[in-house]
Amino acid sequence: LLIFTALVVIKKWRAWHILSVVVVGLIVVGGYFYHFRINLLPAEIVSESRERILFKGLLAIKEKPLTGWGYAQFSRAFNTIDWPFHFYTEAYVDRAHSSLLEIGVAGGLGSLVIYLFIIGQTLLVLWKNQDRSSHVMAMVVVLYLVHSQTNVTSVVEDLLFWLGVGTAIALKRPTNS
Repeated sequence: LLIFTALVVIKKWRAWHILSVVVVGLIVVGGYFYHFRINLLPAEIVSESRERILFKGLLAIKEKPLTGWGYAQFSRAFNTIDWPFHFYTEAYVDRAHSSLLEIGVAGGLGSLVIYLFIIGQTLLVLWKNQDRSSHVMAMVVVLYLVHSQTNVTSVVEDLLFWLGVGTAIALKRPTNS
């Protein structure tokens, strides 16, 4: 990841290089889930596993795609949906361990699309700016996105992400001369 980040920062990689790395990564992760995790026996499934969090979150989005479940209601959505079967002692999961899944469950597909648009525009503006500090801020946003898809984020991490969004907005605004 550090080599990839360094190559992107010093602009040795083109867009198709990055896209190919992302596609290969998705294929590897998808193959892992399909081969090793999807066909587990009931005795092998743990109530607090990340797979259950992911699939129950996706089913929650499917159940309420337009309105979502509401802000900070992932635990309610998680407890409402049984996948792959009902556990008598259910794990307490208050957050999704994925910012994209959290936004999708909280606000539905509309808010997820808006969030992805904000991310895309932030990265585009920061990366197009020729200033080295903007590129560093773009990498901070990318690292936040990678980290926030596997862990619950802290307030400081969220602050760094929104600082990147704010920097992009400030760069995009026309200056009064």
